[in-house]
Amino acid sequence: MTSNTFGLQGPTHKYEGLAGRFLAFLLCLALMIMACSSGASAQTGGAASLRVSVFDPSHASLPNAKTTLINDRTGEQRTGATNETGIVVFAAVVPDSYTIRVAKSGFKTYEERHFILNPSATRGLDVILPHSCWSEWSLLAPYPDLV
Repeated sequence: MTSNTFGLQGPTHKYEGLAGRFLAFLLCLALMIMACSSGASAQTGGAASLRVSVFDPSHASLPNAKTTLINDRTGEQRTGATNETGIVVFAAVVPDSYTIRVAKSGFKTYEERHFILNPSATRGLDVILPHSCWSEWSLLAPYPDLV
């Protein structure tokens, strides 16, 4: 019998030597794996995404509509153009409050403020752009001689 660090009599520690070192190595390896995996998930886990679909008043898709996503807090802007089906997707967006602006020649500009994107959320927004001349035509409609 030998005495341990507490002065108690008993058998020697069975985790000394090669087996003890191996267990310590496995413990360190497990801790490193957990630390690395939690860091990677924190970098990608909170990002949001936004899909904007743009249509004309007849609900036809509007390709090449310039869509701007503006962070209300930082002022950072991301811009994209709608594809042939009138859709633009903003991926890996920092969750926050945004202003969304959609513009296309011949149409009125659409703007929505304080659009909230939550962590890990995927949101969609359907936008109908009225023709830019419609407001003038609607004012003149009661006067057909002027139209």
